Amino acid sequence: MKKSATVKSILQIALVALLLAFPLVGFRPYIYRVGVLCLIYAILAASLNLLSGVAGQISLGHIAYYAVGAYASALLALNYGVPHWLLMIASFAAAAVTGLLIGLPSLRLSGGYLAITTLGFAEIIRLVMINWYGLTNGPLGLLNIPRPVYFGYVVKENRDYFYLALAVLLITVAVLRNLINSRFGRNLKALRDDEISAGFAGVAGSLYAHYFIFLEPGTFESGESTVILSMVVLGGMGSMWGAIAAAAILTFLPEALRVFSDYRMFAYGVLLVFMMLSKTVNWAGLRRRIFPKPREGGRSGGGSFA
Repeated sequence: MKKSATVKSILQIALVALLLAFPLVGFRPYIYRVGVLCLIYAILAASLNLLSGVAGQISLGHIAYYAVGAYASALLALNYGVPHWLLMIASFAAAAVTGLLIGLPSLRLSGGYLAITTLGFAEIIRLVMINWYGLTNGPLGLLNIPRPVYFGYVVKENRDYFYLALAVLLITVAVLRNLINSRFGRNLKALRDDEISAGFAGVAGSLYAHYFIFLEPGTFESGESTVILSMVVLGGMGSMWGAIAAAAILTFLPEALRVFSDYRMFAYGVLLVFMMLSKTVNWAGLRRRIFPKPREGGRSGGGSFA
């Protein structure tokens, strides 16, 4: 078991080292932008994994928390000039409160009923963003959202923002792992954890808003929730690193398929269905085969978050 833990630690360190080295390679700026988007989706997938993979609650409304966090951060920055680190905290709080408000009416729901309910709430929030012109500027969106500033330095270069997003992802991973390994975390299968999951989705929204410096309701279509849930499913329900790996693959895959031009999204859909049907892409299952847990002294770790 010690050997398996050591190998896993080495692989995780190697993954972090690879991510740190990514901006140092001379890619085109567009590739760096996709890399930043990949990290944002990784935060979304890790946060949804807390709710769907660990607590066992299927939600199709995660995009709503992402949107609330993005708009909260953008509006506070545009109107009040709040520092970015405070904006991320505010985005976490705004999304967490939204998660609480959505979670309360659906406490008695589970399975498909919960999924449909959360999808409905997400659509309501999108319609609010479209029609509340006085706050969100409606379909026209919010323009010229300020870039993050840390210690007097404006984070605007792709490479710099990649490192900022990576730092936020690593903090998210650390917090979620400690949460799951705590006594409270061991009770998550019997509890709803909407607020924490929603909060980190809000942080991802803040990162998105200040990187692309433009927000409009079309970014937060309900179909995006399905994409995020697909990352959790493909990564293996309950596996944080699996969800992060799936986020990377599903973010870069459409770009790799650009050679198919007009058939790109069709090819993406076919590959996504194939991967969903194929057991070989379940990284959580592959991890358990490579690093089997001893049977004595405990149950198998299907809900492991390591």
